[in-house]
Amino acid sequence: WAVKDNMPEDEARQMYEARIQKAFEHLEKEVKKGRIKWYGISSNTFGRPEEAVDRTSLESVLKHAGPHFAVIQLPMNLYERGGIIEPNQDRSTTSVIKYAKENGIGVLINRPLNAIKENRLTRLVDYVEREFPPEEDITDLIKDIKLMENEFKEHTLLDLELSPQITEAVEKLLGFGTWLEGTRWVGLANIDEWRDLLYTVIKPRIQYVFDLLRPTSKTDKTLFKFMEEYAESIDVVIEHITNFYSTQASNISRAIHKKIDEHLPSQFHELSLSQKAILALRSIDGVSSVLVGMRSEEYVEDVIFGLQAKKLDDAEDFWKRVEL
Repeated sequence: WAVKDNMPEDEARQMYEARIQKAFEHLEKEVKKGRIKWYGISSNTFGRPEEAVDRTSLESVLKHAGPHFAVIQLPMNLYERGGIIEPNQDRSTTSVIKYAKENGIGVLINRPLNAIKENRLTRLVDYVEREFPPEEDITDLIKDIKLMENEFKEHTLLDLELSPQITEAVEKLLGFGTWLEGTRWVGLANIDEWRDLLYTVIKPRIQYVFDLLRPTSKTDKTLFKFMEEYAESIDVVIEHITNFYSTQASNISRAIHKKIDEHLPSQFHELSLSQKAILALRSIDGVSSVLVGMRSEEYVEDVIFGLQAKKLDDAEDFWKRVEL
């Protein structure tokens, strides 16, 4: 906010620390009331270089902290290593995690598997390599769907006895092929962007259109046939595109494995990528807990299995050497 508003750095820093001071004073009062026992700060910028204008300095924070300031939280993963390798505390002599340990502050690590570099997300997990047809074949299938949609809207839809509102909604939302062709499906960042679009935009829209048309399709054979063929065509395209991005992600994961294994003892090479990523973090002296999501039982089981591996003997050396 301060950078965007062209506020002088010194003035912005003073305001930032003043707000932290007020927050701490309030939280200490809450401790006295017995409503909380401890408090802390979560900041994405604890691991930034000392000269970064938006860095949150633990050293400065501790000057304002009361006796119940107990924990910090920051993102860290195999791409974003600043928390352990960036000497940004105590006159550029130590990292924020080391400094926290020296001062009895707990450290929580978030985003251990969701790495952000150059504004792109890389998931530190394994993906299955799958078969899919050539890109031009997928593009042709998308064109076929687009033709089906246009043919339906220009002819079949006009013959249906639907309300003006339903007709307008179908005309507007029945555009899966047009949408994919216009967005250049092959140019998405990764499989996560594709899945995000698929489950938050594409599938809900298609389902909504089908829900609007389903009552009429029970008595209209032409409409029923269109919906059946259209659904089958969409399923095929979705499967191929998903396989395309899954294979792309698998290639990236294998490359990451290769780079990591250059710095890991061979006994750890058989671990999954997510297990390696978490192992490296939980091996750091001073890290209290690594926070991971629990989207599925398979995800949780993968993490739990990885906890059987003993910690790295020299984690700091690993973090200094590994660079993705």
